[in-house]
Amino acid sequence: MTSTVLAFTRRSRGRLPWGLCALLASCGGASEPGPRSDNGQTGSIGSAECQVDADCQREADGIVAQLISEGRDAAVRSAKCVGGGLCDTVLRRDDACYVDSPYGEPYDCSLSDAEILQAEAARQEDLATCGGKGCVEAPKPVYHSRDPHEWDGMPVLLDGPPCEQPDGCGLALACVDQKCSACTADRDCAPGEGCVVEHCLKTELIGCRSYRDCSPALCILSGLTGGTARGNEDMTSYCQ
Repeated sequence: MTSTVLAFTRRSRGRLPWGLCALLASCGGASEPGPRSDNGQTGSIGSAECQVDADCQREADGIVAQLISEGRDAAVRSAKCVGGGLCDTVLRRDDACYVDSPYGEPYDCSLSDAEILQAEAARQEDLATCGGKGCVEAPKPVYHSRDPHEWDGMPVLLDGPPCEQPDGCGLALACVDQKCSACTADRDCAPGEGCVVEHCLKTELIGCRSYRDCSPALCILSGLTGGTARGNEDMTSYCQ
């Protein structure tokens, strides 16, 4: 049976002590929680999850009720409203315990709620910082250099997949030096094709090859042909 529970969203716990402070009652100076976006009504509380512990308890009770209706053994271990109007909730589902969502990271229920919250905070911090090493951003895509006067649509990645045959590339690309890439001349394309704005088109469908054929307009490609390996069976070029 598919669960319809809308579980709490786990926040980044750079300020871990909030969760532990709420459980251990050892911290002071907590900021006032923000207003609830639902104006005190039942249901989803929104970005400000709670004003008081009862708000969190109500949400947690709803999750547990859903789990029980699915035949699960479940219970709320703790539900606290901490600084900033966020819920720190520890739930038990069967033999494992969870923070906020019963489908998140499982923890040993022999741990105290404070220990479980601390472990989850450490896990979130580890995810956010890639193990404390700092996360490396994915490299930005590099595209084949194109005459700035040409149409700038459908750019071609510089580093394409390998290929062997002139017509062995999808996306209407050419096979150049055994890599799918942008064409620069008709000889880069398969027989019966011509090069138009870095793409190989059927010669009979070529209406223009460059902005030079259309000045002051641009030479535009109609788009890829869907559902085919080559992707250029119906592609045309035209001035616009």
